[in-house]
Amino acid sequence: MNSYIWNEDSESLSIYSAESFEYWEPLITKHFPDERVHLVPAKTSQEEIEKLTSIVVATGGKLSDGTQVVTVVPENDGAYVTIGVQQSDGMVLPSSEALRKALGTPVPLIVEAASDVASAQRNISPISTIWVGGAVDSSGITDGYYTKCSTAFRIGNLTDSTVGMLSADHCGSGKPTNSWYFSTNQTSTSSLGTYQGSLASVWPVSDTALWTGGNVSKLYPILLTGDHNDPNTSQLVRGGNYPAVGTEVCYSGSQSGNVCSNDVLYQNVTVCYPGSNCYSSLTWTSQQSDVPAAGNGDSGGPVYQMVNGLLKASGVISGIINGTSTCTGEPGSSGGRQCSSVALFAPIAAALGGSSSWGLSYYP
Repeated sequence: MNSYIWNEDSESLSIYSAESFEYWEPLITKHFPDERVHLVPAKTSQEEIEKLTSIVVATGGKLSDGTQVVTVVPENDGAYVTIGVQQSDGMVLPSSEALRKALGTPVPLIVEAASDVASAQRNISPISTIWVGGAVDSSGITDGYYTKCSTAFRIGNLTDSTVGMLSADHCGSGKPTNSWYFSTNQTSTSSLGTYQGSLASVWPVSDTALWTGGNVSKLYPILLTGDHNDPNTSQLVRGGNYPAVGTEVCYSGSQSGNVCSNDVLYQNVTVCYPGSNCYSSLTWTSQQSDVPAAGNGDSGGPVYQMVNGLLKASGVISGIINGTSTCTGEPGSSGGRQCSSVALFAPIAAALGGSSSWGLSYYP
């Protein structure tokens, strides 16, 4: 499946896929008996797009001709893929044909100068004491600073009693220490355990990872849903979902606080963050009123949708596009934060779907 799009006006769901009607018909009948569902032939298969993104991820976006790929954004109907390329002064962008040859792909490409992208981690944080999703977590001090992200979802191993936390992979990957803490009060009682590496049910790998050990079992299936300095407003996690294009999600990072009305625009996006890894299967959103939705310090925090009054876990905050010092919640200019109304998240389905041995903890 390339993507699926919810049309609010007609209350119908369009599934874009190169798979045959015979493949989809029994699944649609089983899972969407009361929905208006339309199967639309995708112009390029998801398999071909995944081959393309696998090459980008495997090379860190650095191609053999020196081209640095920053973003890979498939059109929802598979008609083409837009490749964002890092451009320096005087550099001429490669042609789409030259890039297709370098990537060895038949997929139609559009080449453009890449937007500025950044993962949403940060090196400073206040103390927080609520063991729920959307609070601050921190790693060891390096050069006088904490590496800081946000707590996300409690998860459990389906084969034993192990409890873990699902958050963003870039928060733990390549850091000086794998030990993390709930707040910057770094003691044994505040231990969130250790970063265990990426947790993925898809390939190429998305920006999702696992933390286990310490007192991570104290992390409850509850998310903060108020302002960044409000420790009391919260909601129970009542299940999970995979948001369709055309729907809205809410972000709840520890620094920006709760920001909703973020339109889902693209799925299966690949991004190569500066100084970090390349991640695929990301979802691209834009805040309806251009309010900053996420910024530094929000990485790994929860993304969710409200469905029939119930909070459904959707993903973890990954990064931002074209960040500025204008921020929601904690100001940007005073602390060097960068924030944006255009944000990226890693769907929980990229970590917990398929044959994954981990499942989301929630209240039924």
